[in-house]
Amino acid sequence: MEKNMFKFTEKARVLVVIVIAGLAILLASCKGPAGPQGVAGSPGAPGTEFSASFQQGVWPDPSYTGTSDSFIVDALANTNYGACQSVYVGVDNSVNSVYRGVFRFDVTSIIPQNVQVTNAYMTLYPSTSSGQVTITAYPLTRYFSEGSGTCAGVDNTIFQDLVTWTKVWITPGGDFGSAPVSNTVYYDSNTGGFYPQVFNLDNATVQNWIANPVANYGVILKAANENTGTNYMGFISRNDAIFAVTNRPKLTVYYKLP
Repeated sequence: MEKNMFKFTEKARVLVVIVIAGLAILLASCKGPAGPQGVAGSPGAPGTEFSASFQQGVWPDPSYTGTSDSFIVDALANTNYGACQSVYVGVDNSVNSVYRGVFRFDVTSIIPQNVQVTNAYMTLYPSTSSGQVTITAYPLTRYFSEGSGTCAGVDNTIFQDLVTWTKVWITPGGDFGSAPVSNTVYYDSNTGGFYPQVFNLDNATVQNWIANPVANYGVILKAANENTGTNYMGFISRNDAIFAVTNRPKLTVYYKLP
């Protein structure tokens, strides 16, 4: 009896070993889906491509506060709107005003600094619009401080350190390069429906922001028509508290390690 029990126990032990070995082989052969490429600064072989996104309170993580945005108005040359929930670009002859928007993203989390940018784009979400507007991004050549002016504005005549049409520029309306650094974005408010507006940015410009953070001045958005009619668009700003946080200005950068 004891001998038969031993034989049964021995067979059971061998069976368990076989089952465990089989499971190990099965698990080794069944790999799950590949994970994400990794966040900015992740190590990798030269030539490995990564992507990083920058959006206030969202990317790279909810603690990110590196976005600065505002708009400037020629008719209110000393007024700051840095804390407004929208950034306006275009012309509004009903109030005799031209609007230009300024944006900057802190991208210092991308390391090393000598990465090769392969693609970069800025995504903006409309909040309002009127008429037809064609908008292009140009490279700013001077640093701006966003400021704390609400949508009603705050006078910057005395302090002179918050961005307005005349401050902090040498040239009223902004100091920027004459060559555009994005595609042109066209929107017709008569067609109805808001959808994200994507500005494909010049790779070399974004790469320079990463390589030389002190020279990261951002971009200015300017409408092709700043003279006639009421043709403008308002974009959700980083200060917005109405729409989803994922509708705030977003910069996405694809890059390869050196």
